[in-house]
Amino acid sequence: MEVEMKIRGLMLDPVTNTPIVILKDSSDTVLPIWVGVYEANAIALEIEKVSTPRPMTHDLIKNVLAGLDAHVHKVVVTELKDDTSTPSFGWSARATLSVWIPVPPTRWPWPFASIARSL
Repeated sequence: MEVEMKIRGLMLDPVTNTPIVILKDSSDTVLPIWVGVYEANAIALEIEKVSTPRPMTHDLIKNVLAGLDAHVHKVVVTELKDDTSTPSFGWSARATLSVWIPVPPTRWPWPFASIARSL
């Protein structure tokens, strides 16, 4: 069963000082996802619409997708195990190509969270 969730904010875990991305669904169910400092920074910059003097890594991916006239239409977490998530990204290009990209298990949300939010 898929549940649509949206990024509602960032916070710090008071015990570990680790950044947490807060996801919520339409019924206000919360899914906290612990992320690294660099990922949290990239997400915060995108949420606040802050531009950086040089492009970040996720900007490269966003520009490649834009150059292909593509967009990310869905990110699905296919597994949560041992504090690690396994996502897949659904994207479409020029309305004729649709591809799912499996991603190796990683700390969520990886740099793509801000790409999906931007496109």
